[in-house]
Amino acid sequence: MMNRRRTIYMGVAMSCLLIAGCKCNNNGKQGRENADSIADSSNMAEVPDSFSMEALKQKDSVSIFHNDTMAHELGRLSIRKETWAAAHLTDIDTVREDSRTTTVAIDNAFLKKYASILKASPNGNYLLDMGSDNKIDDPNTGALVDGDPENDVFIIDRQTGKRMALLQLGISGEVKHSHWLDDDKVALLCSLPSRDPNKSETYLYVYNAKDNVMKTYKF
Repeated sequence: MMNRRRTIYMGVAMSCLLIAGCKCNNNGKQGRENADSIADSSNMAEVPDSFSMEALKQKDSVSIFHNDTMAHELGRLSIRKETWAAAHLTDIDTVREDSRTTTVAIDNAFLKKYASILKASPNGNYLLDMGSDNKIDDPNTGALVDGDPENDVFIIDRQTGKRMALLQLGISGEVKHSHWLDDDKVALLCSLPSRDPNKSETYLYVYNAKDNVMKTYKF
């Protein structure tokens, strides 16, 4: 009787183990499939395909050439809406905080002192800072003068006072023109040195302050 009861108990235990083993294997397989699916979707989001890139270019062209001032400046370089397809969207970056990120006090004194190099967004939420940290006061006249040959561009959030670096153009780089396209998006037309010392290269940077995304176009 004891042997028969022990055999029944052992059979039940083995059945439970087999069921648990199958369940674990199924869960493990499903977990791997879910992880693979997540990894695949993440990779797809990080690298836009050619169709998506063209869609981004088209969206930017609408806001850029809708703005008469920016369209005029581009036209002076023979860059027109009809030839926009030739522009190369070379980079899409998220602008992140770095060692140059600081907090500044946005008061009337700051706005008055740097009025010549600050450009406010249409809704006033952001300030395009064309290098206030490179400026110093002339000890004789009190006028604002260049203290550092580096050409840096920053964005300032007026609500928090946070100032982040957008562009570091170096000594030879230059912002030819900048203009807010809407409340969040600003375009910067820049000239950078090329390998040929007698020529320069033209870049158009389009920054979205709301998303912290910078797109780089080369012509």
